[in-house]
Amino acid sequence: MKLIDTSVVICALGRPHPSQGVCQAILRQAKDDPLAYNVDTELIQELLYVYNRRGQRREGLQVAQDLLDAFPRLFPITEAEHREAIRLMRRYPLAPRDAFHAAVVLTHRLEGIVSLNEGFQVVPELTWYRPQQVFPPK
Repeated sequence: MKLIDTSVVICALGRPHPSQGVCQAILRQAKDDPLAYNVDTELIQELLYVYNRRGQRREGLQVAQDLLDAFPRLFPITEAEHREAIRLMRRYPLAPRDAFHAAVVLTHRLEGIVSLNEGFQVVPELTWYRPQQVFPPK
């Protein structure tokens, strides 16, 4: 199982972007195969923050609800993930939210994280997938 990063959701649902189609395909595939992908609670919080900051509170609430419906068993952020995120931030130049996503991947022993964010490549023990790697164009 791979963790989907917030950047994939924002790209899939946002303004036109070269990776938008592949990000949309990943979300469709995630709905069809619940064992292939999941999200964490940090993603929901991050999306609500981004949409609220953009003045799109109503849209953000709908996106959050849709994701909760699509991923009913999202990974929580527990004490273990907090400790791992702190460890990662001490070792690597990760942003806090990225550290939490990386911590989820590592504590749950997931395959890796799917993200447009190249910042994950600084963590050698983490497998980072570009969206095009998991859903290559045909």
